[in-house]
Amino acid sequence: MEQEKKSMASKIKSKLIHVQIVDGSQADVYEIGEFLKQYTENAKEELGYDLKAIITNDRITLRDVDAMIKELWKLKKQIDQNESMSNM
Repeated sequence: MEQEKKSMASKIKSKLIHVQIVDGSQADVYEIGEFLKQYTENAKEELGYDLKAIITNDRITLRDVDAMIKELWKLKKQIDQNESMSNM
């Protein structure tokens, strides 16, 4: 049974979508990201593949994978910093 789940998981393909919010703030990116996170968790059963989303505002332009990783790392630092400030 466990082997069947593992082989099934390896057959499931992933899809990546990029959502760009025009004239959006960091808060908009975060809120829409949280919504899509909940949606994509359930998408695997409905769509038959794993769906991942990247949400950016119009100030972040997706040029290449390296630029995307740098921008996501900056966004993660900002979110972590905001969360640590709110926990104080």
